[in-house]
Amino acid sequence: MTVTRTFAITGPLDGYTLRVVNRGVTSAVIALNGRAVLNPEDFKGRKGKDEEKDKKGDKDRDNKDSDKGKDKGRYDRDGDSDFVPLIERPVDLRAGNNQIAVELRGKPGASLTVETFTCADAGSGIAICPAAVVVSGEGANQVISGTATAGNTAEASVTLNIDKTAPIVTASQSPDANARGWNNGPVVVTFAATDALSGVEPGTLSAPVTLSGDGANQSVPGQARDLAGNVGSVTRAGINIDQARPIITVALSPDPGPGGFAAVPVTAHFSCSDALSGVLTCPFDQVVGQEGSNLTATGTVTDFAGNNADVTSAPFGVDLTPPTITLSVPPANANSWYNAGTKSHSDVTALRGEHWRQLTL
Repeated sequence: MTVTRTFAITGPLDGYTLRVVNRGVTSAVIALNGRAVLNPEDFKGRKGKDEEKDKKGDKDRDNKDSDKGKDKGRYDRDGDSDFVPLIERPVDLRAGNNQIAVELRGKPGASLTVETFTCADAGSGIAICPAAVVVSGEGANQVISGTATAGNTAEASVTLNIDKTAPIVTASQSPDANARGWNNGPVVVTFAATDALSGVEPGTLSAPVTLSGDGANQSVPGQARDLAGNVGSVTRAGINIDQARPIITVALSPDPGPGGFAAVPVTAHFSCSDALSGVLTCPFDQVVGQEGSNLTATGTVTDFAGNNADVTSAPFGVDLTPPTITLSVPPANANSWYNAGTKSHSDVTALRGEHWRQLTL
């Protein structure tokens, strides 16, 4: 986040001090009139840094400031801290408008107080920059002012709106997954964002995304930016889509063949599979023991996404009743004998409709 403000000065152009009170910022850039007066390394404490690198950085900074003929300013360092709590740096201003820009790069919750003022006095100039309205942390409409030589309050002031907190972004899907965490159709992911301070910048919220392909644990990222430039993001994960039907087959045992008969009860065994969400229910074996023709066995499989598939066996028959045999012969003669010309025949009838006739001479 960068805050930029312009202020005017009509008095002396030197003798000013930039004072920074640091509450956790480990990296920032403060520029005055387009020139950086404090850089990220100026905010870093000794903790976690190599002592030699830290000393070299101080030496380089001393040499740089010395070359410019200026006092390097005051640095209060805490040996147990990873940031510099107080920085004071002499600065020169220019006649007319001056611009200061502060870019914060601290961790969430860190704050930085820049005690500099947009002070202007047309007569005597700026005498002091006394205890100010401290600009620290987050908030809207924070005012900075100063006092002129004659004791008058400068008419010029700056109102700062500081927001370092990223907007809160949420994501929802439609339709919701079933109780087993699966969808069997396309899913639309929609985003929403809120920001309690500066507000969400129009047009920065991610547009809805439609997932139409099958897959497990799919995810969709989204983000939004607030008016202070903070970006919040969210990822909707764990989206499972399976639109394919499961597979089911049936096998008969014993297998009478298409249109054939079995003389014992027939068992229908079902096999089920699903390549993605998995099989939720598969039919148990069915035993067909009633007699009849054109019989079938039917089963249904369901996967975890709610897709169904059916299967029906080829028609078959079951005949459990032994056949009936009837034998017919003409009466014997008075002596209970038949001569060579006697004829006899037999009829055999069964459920399957078969009929045989046998003639004997």
